[in-house]
Formats: sequence, structure tokens, C-alpha cells
Amino acid sequence: MTRYAMVLDLTTCTGCRACQAACALENQTPYWAEIMRTHVEDVTRGEFPQTERAFLPRLCNQCENPACLDACPTGATYQTADGIVMVNQEKCIDCKYCMTACPYDARYEYNDADRAQAQVVFAQAPAKTFVDKCTFCAQRLKLGQEPACVATCLAGARIFGDLDDPKSQVAQLVATGKAQPLAPEAGTKPKVFYIGLGALAANGLPVEIASASLTSAWQNEKLVGSVALGATIVGAAGVFAYARRNAQKHFAQVAIEMQAPPVEKSAEEKEK
Repeated sequence: MTRYAMVLDLTTCTGCRACQAACALENQTPYWAEIMRTHVEDVTRGEFPQTERAFLPRLCNQCENPACLDACPTGATYQTADGIVMVNQEKCIDCKYCMTACPYDARYEYNDADRAQAQVVFAQAPAKTFVDKCTFCAQRLKLGQEPACVATCLAGARIFGDLDDPKSQVAQLVATGKAQPLAPEAGTKPKVFYIGLGALAANGLPVEIASASLTSAWQNEKLVGSVALGATIVGAAGVFAYARRNAQKHFAQVAIEMQAPPVEKSAEEKEK
């Protein structure tokens, strides 16, 4: 049986955020409200020139024992055979119980303001308000493709695969203990793992202060500054390449739906 999982390598993530842009494009998330299915926390500590910086990518952990599923009163939250936790928008009553139950703060509300803006940006919008989350891009997996964030990560910091396939890189990293889950004490058995998490997971620090408590993933700002600048430029190129490959359907739909009969000019305008 397939059990999809993701490994995030904190030692190679440069914080370029190409993953965020790709996710927003693929899944039409309300990025205008700075809400993403995946985001990269960027924390700096110390004072110049003695400063250090770390990046911590965050997303739904696709738990084997998801607290959100038990908290959902309508069955809108469900789990597929391959372990992906999904949300049925029609069944969701936007009660936000799942948001409270999630120990990883990985869910968000797609509210009426976001729906209105989505209609402008994407030329389509959800039929109602609901709670949304990462699905490992389930629609892409059905086509044999990787999640958008993985396909766009030029640093190779996101590794995706099947935990039940001993030959997969994900399964090997987890089996050796090199990749560790975030806050395993929550008891949800997450299937998102981190390389370089160090004392964060080992000491069981609260998720809320995870980014401020990184030790092994801290990087010297001189190194990160130069790398991040280059990665931002290269990452942007990656996003544009991804957009070119995957966004034609959105642009086509926008073009169709925005077509309107030409506006007749008034007599005054014609005289001008």
C-alpha cells in the first residue's frame, strides 16, 4: 500500500519561497492575504554582524492519526487509502474545530473576502467558505506528477515519495533516522519529516516556537545572504518555468470568462 510522505532538508533550503508561489498557482490559495498551504518561516537572531538565520518550511503533516479528522463533526475531513488527509468543501461548515485540533497550525479559512478576490484573480472561486489545507497536490499525484512545491524546489530541499517503498529516498531517510518528524509527542504520527531538525524535535519544543528554537539548522548570515540572493533569482526562474508548464488552463479560462461584448462609445466620445 502507498503511504505518501515528504522530507524537508533544512540544510539545503535557501528560503527562496518558490514553493509558496508554485503552490499558490497550482491550488489557487489566497496568497493576497499571506495565507498559503505551505510557507517558509524565516527567523533571524542576534545583531549585525553577529547574526544567524534559519528557514523552516511548514505544511500539513498528513498525519497517520490526524487530530483534525476526529474533530470534524460533519465528516468533511477524511483520509484517503494512500494516507492523504483531504477536505470535502461541500460538507465543511466552517466551524474551525479542525483548525483548533491541528497541532501544526496547518489549516486556514477560505473566507468570503478571499472568495471575492479569487474570482478577480483566478476567474473562479469556491462556492462557499470552508477550511483549506495542503493535500500533497492530490490532483497532480493522480497524473503521476510530484506536488507543485517539490517540482519547483531548485535546491532539492523537498523530497517526496512512498514510505512503504524501501527503495524510495524518503523511506530510506526516515528508516535511518536522518529525517525526523516535528513534535512527535503530539501523537498524530506525522508523515512530514525534517533533516537538520536537531534539538528541536529531540527536545519536544512547542510548534509555536519551532522556528525560534532551531539549533542545527541555523546558518551564518554571510553564507545565507549570498546563497539566498542567488536562490531567489534562480527560484523565480523556476516558478516561471513551472507556471509555463502548468498554468495554461488558468489563463485560458480567464481569457474566456473575461470576454465581453465591446462597449458602445457615447456620442461625446465619438466626437473626441
